[in-house]
Amino acid sequence: MRCKCDGCGAWKGEANGWLLGAYADAHGDASLPRVLGFCRWDDRVAKLDGVMHLCGEMCMQKMLSEHLAETPVAEKPAAAPEPPPAPDAQTYEPIECEYCGTHCYGGAEHIARVESGDRYSDGGEI
Repeated sequence: MRCKCDGCGAWKGEANGWLLGAYADAHGDASLPRVLGFCRWDDRVAKLDGVMHLCGEMCMQKMLSEHLAETPVAEKPAAAPEPPPAPDAQTYEPIECEYCGTHCYGGAEHIARVESGDRYSDGGEI
């Protein structure tokens, strides 16, 4: 079969090493990037419509580089929102404390606040 290299324009002779390239349909979804594939020379495949004839690996690399340059990189998914900062104990609402019988932060939190002399978010003392 006589044909020209789609990479550099050289005519095919008897030399081996020729390759074929083709774009695969992305499952009919135009929003998906085109897929480019290559194979060794096969006379049956070379006659098919849309197949690119390449004289060797250099032209195949050129074709691949051009394809990758024109194929947009998939957008990164939106980053997950930052988790809220760890709540500061001063922003907690007081609860009925089983230790002191009043509205405080309860349990170990109550003991830590008593030892530190801390106050409630509304300014009241523990």
